[in-house]
Amino acid sequence: MITDSKETTLEFPFRISKTGTVAKITDQKVIWSNKVRAVIGTSITERAMRSDFGTYINRAFWNTEGFSSKNIEPFIQEAFSKWLPSLDLISVETSTIDDQGYLYVSVVYALPNRQRVTTTIGGVSISGDRLPSQELL
Repeated sequence: MITDSKETTLEFPFRISKTGTVAKITDQKVIWSNKVRAVIGTSITERAMRSDFGTYINRAFWNTEGFSSKNIEPFIQEAFSKWLPSLDLISVETSTIDDQGYLYVSVVYALPNRQRVTTTIGGVSISGDRLPSQELL
């Protein structure tokens, strides 16, 4: 297991630095947060060359709040064990802003160097009175 990684990756979203080179980052919190967002934000079957990559979290968003809150955690646990085995998942919490219908998911995990990080993913608003293509995702 990696204990003190000096990993460097391309910045996401991709950009060119002020010096004209490809922008890179070394901040481990940012690197791993981007990886967590990539896994959780990708629907299974979305990637043609790796159709099993991602989660079924998108299915939870199109159900009731109670169903979503109950089923998001197992989807994220499965994704962490399969795609992010170097991280230790600590907790998954869902919250809503009732009057706006937004659903947020906060994922707390430990990096390989044991540092705790929280990544919040959300901003899904499903009102039920619009076409699916008009919902705020």
